[in-house]
Amino acid sequence: MTVFPISAETLGAPEPIGNCFAEMMGKAAGALTAGQVLSVDGTGALKAAAAADIGPFYVAAHDRASGDAMADAFGVGSFVWVKANGTIIPNGRVVADANGTIKAFTAETFDKVIGLYKHKPGEGDPNHLPSNCATGNTVLLQITSGAT
Repeated sequence: MTVFPISAETLGAPEPIGNCFAEMMGKAAGALTAGQVLSVDGTGALKAAAAADIGPFYVAAHDRASGDAMADAFGVGSFVWVKANGTIIPNGRVVADANGTIKAFTAETFDKVIGLYKHKPGEGDPNHLPSNCATGNTVLLQITSGAT
């Protein structure tokens, strides 16, 4: 059983809301880093998601070496910490960007939507309202794998 810190606000850590259980998935198609957004390649292996990818999407729970037989990842319903690439407004739809990061949904098709940007660390309660994030921020992603 894998133990995760509760509300650690660190990459790859789940929040204690929604689905907090990592799934054991197939092989790692390349090196995976905790908190990296993942998609499935043509062989069924997990890889860092790229801008052109369509769902299903996951988030890596732990670092995995390329070729590892099993990779653990969070799926739909999970709230997980990831890296942002660009400005995103709270509760805005997000899509994959370079190297497993997320960016704001603009003109992409809905099959590329990963989920919703919720907030940055230290935000998300009545005394600390969510604010826009910027490139390089660690942010909370609600995985929906499609338009919400």
